[in-house]
Amino acid sequence: MNANKATLAPSIVGGWSHAGWVLLAVALATILRFPVQPVIHNTSPFLFYLPVVVAVAVVFGPKFGLLATVVSIMPANYFWMAPERVFAVDFGDVCQILGFSFVGCSVSWLTGAARKRKQLEEHLRATLASMGEALVTVDEQGRIVYVNGMAQALTEWNGPDAVGCMVGSALHLVAEDDQRWLSAAFQMAVRDNESASFPRQLIIVSKTGRQHRVRQSVSRILDANGRSLGYALLFHPLEAEDVLAVRRPQRDEDLLQARSELPRLAMVSTHGYVSARPPLGAADTGGQVVYVLELAKRLAQLGHQVDIWTRQFEDQPQIEPVNERVRIIRAPCGGRNFIAKERLCDCLGEWNANALRFIRTHGLRYEYINSHYWDGGLAGQFLSKSLGVPHIHTPHSLGLWKKRQAEADAGGEADKLEEKFNFARRILEEESLYVAADMVVATTPEQLNILARDYEVPKAKCHMIPPGYDESRFYPVSEATRAAVRRRLGFTTPVVEAIGRLADNKGYELLIKAFAVAQKRAPEAVLQLAVGGATLTRSESVLFERLKGLVQELGLADNVRFRTFIPEEHLADYYRAADVFVLSSRYEPFGMTAVEAMACGTPTVLTVHGGLHQAVSFGQHGLYADPFDPEDLGMMIVKILKHPRLRAQLSREGAQWARSMFTWTGVAQQFAGLVETKGGEGDAPREASARETWGGVD
Repeated sequence: MNANKATLAPSIVGGWSHAGWVLLAVALATILRFPVQPVIHNTSPFLFYLPVVVAVAVVFGPKFGLLATVVSIMPANYFWMAPERVFAVDFGDVCQILGFSFVGCSVSWLTGAARKRKQLEEHLRATLASMGEALVTVDEQGRIVYVNGMAQALTEWNGPDAVGCMVGSALHLVAEDDQRWLSAAFQMAVRDNESASFPRQLIIVSKTGRQHRVRQSVSRILDANGRSLGYALLFHPLEAEDVLAVRRPQRDEDLLQARSELPRLAMVSTHGYVSARPPLGAADTGGQVVYVLELAKRLAQLGHQVDIWTRQFEDQPQIEPVNERVRIIRAPCGGRNFIAKERLCDCLGEWNANALRFIRTHGLRYEYINSHYWDGGLAGQFLSKSLGVPHIHTPHSLGLWKKRQAEADAGGEADKLEEKFNFARRILEEESLYVAADMVVATTPEQLNILARDYEVPKAKCHMIPPGYDESRFYPVSEATRAAVRRRLGFTTPVVEAIGRLADNKGYELLIKAFAVAQKRAPEAVLQLAVGGATLTRSESVLFERLKGLVQELGLADNVRFRTFIPEEHLADYYRAADVFVLSSRYEPFGMTAVEAMACGTPTVLTVHGGLHQAVSFGQHGLYADPFDPEDLGMMIVKILKHPRLRAQLSREGAQWARSMFTWTGVAQQFAGLVETKGGEGDAPREASARETWGGVD
């Protein structure tokens, strides 16, 4: 009994104390009302009491808010409602009292609901933090709200960095049975409350590629009134040592001694910053690096071990794991400094010797070698010949084609182009490379035609497989979610967006001139140029300043925003938030950023100086224009901004088209099938026409 009294005493004392504060607050409001009475007379008798009700409800809770409402009615009625100093009311007074009572009760109820929700969230957060399971909470749209310590260990996400990301982007989930990527499908299942149909056992792949078998379950989170706050995603690790092993570093010797019965293949991409998490936008580090990494991961899922060979420079480690089946191996050449891809050929002899020595020292055996770009092709051909294995080369772009585009753009400054791009050496090496390689895999129909027509590569040797995009990261969202993303990114007006490396061939100055045309017809629009990497080289800084000068010259300073690096985990949201995405390149072999934007449901305008526009049905999947014609490109942008029905169609059809043709899983399956069916010359797959390879699209 004494214990009960001790427990109840604080709440009773606290209640009387709060009531006293309520009476004091109402008395102060009454005293403050008297000096202004001669000015406002009997109008708004409750004016000075409404702030009291709000303050009391927020500080002490809804019950005391109601008490403040009732107590406030009495002095207002007694002192300022005619007849004054008499508790008598007419019909008008009754209406005022009822109105004030309604407002006071509403404020009290709303603040009470908010306090309950906050208390519930704090209680839930404290409970989740103490749980032994990996747990992620998301809101109704599937955006992460909270990640507990165990989930951070499994995913290698820092909690604050994950908050606000879509769960399909942050959680990399793989089916345990057939290795399908399920992140996007899992997000949609959670959002649509259909997670019960999902496999209970999954694999979580961490940011550094480590895999952890888990059992998942999903539950709704309800507040005290039964309203849904979101979902709790619970992941139970099936091996206790999984989480303990997450942070354990692997030594190079461990990586090299790891043996597997799976066939091993080598991918060679020598230029740029190739790493498990590449600094996209840095010098020579763009779509090709993404292509190599994503294709390697998907080939690994199809049953291969993959070594990605590249150049070692600066302070990069010799060996870097990407996931359990993919690793990056670096061979040094040319010193410690970065070397541009146009000049890397001068030191490939050293790279070849170091790579071959490493392979023979550690007894590595490869089924075949897949090389990328002409510098990687030279290295890949040397390894192919030395090891006696087939060589499959992917050019990504072609020297003859790029030279023509550059010369048409430069207006006769051929000497400067040769000095910058090393075209003579490149084209000569490409001609020899395409003859020596066992297969050449183009990424667009235009490349396929140029290989056969201009380089005279035999048709039986040429094939086409387009690049892909990560379907677990790039997908459309609802309008409500998109609106929330725009608010978070500070997008308040129509946004025209371009994202990519900071290079002359990307045509950003052409886009600025075209935007000047569009801005006259859509003055509220803003152009956002997210160009370059986390840091800029000297040449990139010069180009960046030149673009800023052009903006000032055209009087667009208030309508053009510059930003540089966008982290990979936020890239999809920047695509989704834009109203129009523009690929304005002077010459572009493919245009991966445009495919990613379309996959996110963003209407897109493509350059005609590249391969991708041939695959697009104009007005159905996207629009295209000549960036050298500002009026043409500008009006394509205006059409999307001014016509909602067109914008909705391009958003819907573009996303469906991208998903049907360019997912990385499909690309890897095509690539593996091509290699596996390549037997003797009589078994070589025939060349598909450009129309067939693009699915019949003109």
